[in-house]
Amino acid sequence: MIHTNSFTVLNASAGSGKTYSLVKQYITTLLISNSSLKFRHLLAITFTNKAVAEMKNRVLETLEDISNYSEGSQKPSMLDDLVATSGLSQEIVIKKATSILDHILHNYAAFDIVTIDTLTHRII
Repeated sequence: MIHTNSFTVLNASAGSGKTYSLVKQYITTLLISNSSLKFRHLLAITFTNKAVAEMKNRVLETLEDISNYSEGSQKPSMLDDLVATSGLSQEIVIKKATSILDHILHNYAAFDIVTIDTLTHRII
């Protein structure tokens, strides 16, 4: 993972967990923001439409699983990782995930995970 002022680049081979890492990084960025609308200022770029759909689905499913989590039920697989990477308490992560999910669903057109081709067409 390479970090610069405004970019994070993940470079890895097939089957190495890129989608998990991308989703974790994307959601962590949303969680540590002071705004539930931070997703409007994020752009995730991948290669194929299939990868776009998978990443969007994983982001939404992860946020939904965390939002629906309650003590005593099975813990969502990414919850502990998000708590660790965000530095937030589990309760805050759950509360923010619920708010972020609601905002994404109500502003879905601004949920920008796109292909390189789509980005190039926007620029042109």
